[in-house]
Amino acid sequence: MLAPQSAGDGTGGAVRGPDRAARLWLLTLCILLHALPFLSRPALIGGDEPHYALMARSIAADGNLDPLPAYRRVEAGSAEAGRKFAGRRLDRHVAVRGSREVFIHPLGLPALAAPFVGALAAVSPQAPPDLVLGGLTLTVTFLALLAGWELLLREMGNAREAAILGFGLYFSTPLWYYSRTFFTEPYIWSFVVLGAWFITRRRWLAASLMLALACVMKETAVLLVIPIAAFVWRRQGLRSLARLAPFPLLFAAAYLVKNWFLYGRVLATFQPYGLGDPLAGAVGVLFDPLHGLLPFAPMLVLAVGGWGGFRLGRRSPNRLGLLSLAAFLLWFAVTACWADWRGGSCYGPRLMVPAILALALPICRCWQRFAGEKRFRVLAYALIVLGFAIQWRAGTKPFAAFWGISLSNLLLGSPIATFAGMVVGGTLLRLLPRLAVAARLRQPVADPEA
Repeated sequence: MLAPQSAGDGTGGAVRGPDRAARLWLLTLCILLHALPFLSRPALIGGDEPHYALMARSIAADGNLDPLPAYRRVEAGSAEAGRKFAGRRLDRHVAVRGSREVFIHPLGLPALAAPFVGALAAVSPQAPPDLVLGGLTLTVTFLALLAGWELLLREMGNAREAAILGFGLYFSTPLWYYSRTFFTEPYIWSFVVLGAWFITRRRWLAASLMLALACVMKETAVLLVIPIAAFVWRRQGLRSLARLAPFPLLFAAAYLVKNWFLYGRVLATFQPYGLGDPLAGAVGVLFDPLHGLLPFAPMLVLAVGGWGGFRLGRRSPNRLGLLSLAAFLLWFAVTACWADWRGGSCYGPRLMVPAILALALPICRCWQRFAGEKRFRVLAYALIVLGFAIQWRAGTKPFAAFWGISLSNLLLGSPIATFAGMVVGGTLLRLLPRLAVAARLRQPVADPEA
């Protein structure tokens, strides 16, 4: 994905061939770092994870959408909901809709995992699915990490700056921790990034599939997909939009049929949307010490400086920036107005994880506007290192972090570990950009219509 040979590497030096050793070190380091939260505890932890795993096995082995037999098998000792849950009685995540008992979570994620779970069951019927499901999430999110890195390189035109921002946006935000989980959120952001990457390559069918898969994971993903479709329409016209439409339209048709079959009506969500206190939710989504976005990802405050550079008007070159702002505000509003804006027992701002994507462009613009000022760079680096230390603590203690740990307990529970995270983060913040420059990662060839 990231190609060699570049003059835009941030060094101002002559063009040289790629340093293969640097590229290998860079890739290896990113893989190991990416997998750390799962390698720290290679198993499903809890929450909704065992229920998604159980439904995946139900689809693969039983060939139906009724999870109750699988719940009974787990209670009898089956490990199909994860090795930690064998023999335990799980709460039934089902609800009565009409005359049917239905799964209360989206079916897209277990349906996506079902072929892999089914293959495991065919080879080893008693094997728990933890490694398969963890490996699936790690693979999808790592591909999205690489694609996102290239998109940053396209935006910044500089390997060093793209590496700094890529490191900050991923490894100093909860995107990193959630790469170890079997939730919908890591798949939503990954498929949206992969869809955007395919659009820049003008691979419309693949982009269409990725954006549809994001919507399959959870209906609210349309809040991220619609701005992308709007930008394609405004920038490239109806023909390109039509090329992007097949799989999302197929998803919409399947969604209506599924609703009719399960709920007896075409317009229905997997859970009823319960309206809460929007003001309390808005403050909590941003600042809550257990689930707030900014406490757990302080670097994201830089987006405010980027939004100031977006201009309104038909001739504005920042139309994509305005669409990213709209996507974030829509996602933020839907989350803040929901009665359970915290997302249950989880690490940090789980429900806001996909919305971090919408902040990438304003953060890039903020960096482009102010990176020449020393005070800004010092502040930005400090925010990135602090964010990395937060994710480092969560990634090395994933079980403790999973159950709604406060930021103070996370950081002060082991000051030595927190300090070690800052040292590691500061070291990586210097090392990764140097490796990126040495590997001669180049800005992709510009497509005037992309």
